[in-house]
Amino acid sequence: MSDLIRAVAEGDRARAEILARSFELDEYETWFSEIFGAQLGPPLAEGYAPVSGQFSQLVDLIASLQAGQQIEISVEQYDTPDDPAAVAYQSLAIRRMIRHTPLYSVRLSDTSGNRTFHLWSFVYHEGLFRWIGKTRALADKPSTGDLDLREYRIRDRKKARDRLLR
Repeated sequence: MSDLIRAVAEGDRARAEILARSFELDEYETWFSEIFGAQLGPPLAEGYAPVSGQFSQLVDLIASLQAGQQIEISVEQYDTPDDPAAVAYQSLAIRRMIRHTPLYSVRLSDTSGNRTFHLWSFVYHEGLFRWIGKTRALADKPSTGDLDLREYRIRDRKKARDRLLR
């Protein structure tokens, strides 16, 4: 991620696009089935299909975040479903894996920490970090409304719910 941010900052679009595309999960249908099983793998792969081949768009996203000074990088790893720093979708993903794989989050924030953009979930696969998406297909019910509390860290969900109810 640091190399991608640096390439975008330096205006090296070609390198930035190569780096962005490296986050794509090759053979994602197989990967999701191996990690989540024959029942959950296909719906997760179906959710991933629309972004497959679209990773160069990440370059434009990073450029817009840089324009807003959101360049501080924070990476976290989650190994257990009860990690309070994980978002609920990550917790659910870890809980429903048939072959355990740690998940990672990348947060890009401004220096004050007031504005943060969260990219999740990544896995380490075949020597590279790969983005597997938000795994929303694992939820029993789709989110309703503008605010999906499952996108918040488990430890922050109560505060988010309270803000929503105001």
